[in-house]
Amino acid sequence: MKERRQKEILDYILAEEFTEVKKIAVKFQVSEMTVRRDLANLEKSGLIKCVFGGGVEKTGDQSEPSYKLRMYDNSKEKEGIALLADKLIRDTDLIFLDIGSTCLYLAKKIINRNITVVTNWLPNMIELSKGNKCNIVNTGGEIDKKELNSIGIIAYEGISNFHFTKAFIGVGGINGEGISDFRIEITEIKKKVIKCANEVIILADHSKFGKIAPIHITSFKNSNIKKIITADIEQIDSHLIKQISDLGIEIIS
Repeated sequence: MKERRQKEILDYILAEEFTEVKKIAVKFQVSEMTVRRDLANLEKSGLIKCVFGGGVEKTGDQSEPSYKLRMYDNSKEKEGIALLADKLIRDTDLIFLDIGSTCLYLAKKIINRNITVVTNWLPNMIELSKGNKCNIVNTGGEIDKKELNSIGIIAYEGISNFHFTKAFIGVGGINGEGISDFRIEITEIKKKVIKCANEVIILADHSKFGKIAPIHITSFKNSNIKKIITADIEQIDSHLIKQISDLGIEIIS
């Protein structure tokens, strides 16, 4: 409930560009104290700034909001994507599970599968640990305090120890040529995973299509990307779907 409200407040602030605590309290029918607590959490995302006198404004930071907020973006789509991804996994698979809200929905689906999951993201590990069959392996590395993922040379080199049967990757954007994301330290890990996997499967809701995030990950040509799992495919540009399919990428919806 709190995370959903914070996401709605964030959307409101981004649309208004500048507003006040008391206006937010009235709109969402909560106390000003509750609003201030929510804003303190949102300010950590870098997308808003609280200013003197009770004002709130958006910033120029174009990075993604916290994964806790992203969990509520297109949540039904992400649940459907996770269900389709689960059907592709076979017992005894060695898979990599990436950072990202859609990947976390998949973690919830596979907690009792007889598989080994390598991940560089603490929320995945916590979710997977709720089951009793899944073997969980952490890549190691420095923890990014904002996203709770492992980064740096230790995480990068740790991935080299594995040859994944399947890697499930989240992205910030998909266009006709390839995939992209928001932060270089995250994209470097994804690039390494793609090289170490027999089959790379992209998990992306419809909002990621037609977008280009700041950091290029890889092109579709000459990569191990075999499939993209999505939902609400009718909302995606049909020309883009054809362009990607013509490159030999299977789109599952």
